[in-house]
Amino acid sequence: MSITDDNFALLLKMLMAKEAELNQPIVTAAVGKTEKPVVVERPKRCQHTECTKKLALSDMPCKCDKIFCQAHRYAELHTCTFDFKDESRKRLEKQLVKTVAAKLETI
Repeated sequence: MSITDDNFALLLKMLMAKEAELNQPIVTAAVGKTEKPVVVERPKRCQHTECTKKLALSDMPCKCDKIFCQAHRYAELHTCTFDFKDESRKRLEKQLVKTVAAKLETI
């Protein structure tokens, strides 16, 4: 299956249109100002106070929005500020359905 010149030109136009869509500035309706998306750089070192280890690409951010090395990734090891109990309580409130049994009539 080969790509003809017409198909290639059409594909190129579609790709350029998509790229133009992605590079458009974001317009906020409330303010009416145009803003460019903010790109946040990933830190190069572990954000634990006592660690200066370089981060690998496989190191994932914690729920407290900081990135730690493999040694400090657990919440207990870096004194995480995220409230896990409150988050799980809210998740359970959404998932569980409250059931109410019918009352028995007294004789």
